[in-house]
Amino acid sequence: MAGAAAHLCDHVFPRLPVRQWVLSVPKRLRYYLQRDQSALNGALRIFLGVVQQSLQAHCPSAAKTEPASLHLGAVAFIHRFSSDTT
Repeated sequence: MAGAAAHLCDHVFPRLPVRQWVLSVPKRLRYYLQRDQSALNGALRIFLGVVQQSLQAHCPSAAKTEPASLHLGAVAFIHRFSSDTT
């Protein structure tokens, strides 16, 4: 984990401010997301879309920029620890 974080910081992320967002899924949904890759991808897409909309809504300079030129960059790590349904 430390090696992956160092690689991202040294070689992937630009020298710009970075934010970390965490999505916690209710226990009842974890079972389905663990077994259905398309459901997991859909949940991640929805989450990232909401993050992008929120950032654009709260960034003063985004209103002056053409929406097609605004892009969100993301690195996602799916953690499955403590995801049992009991």
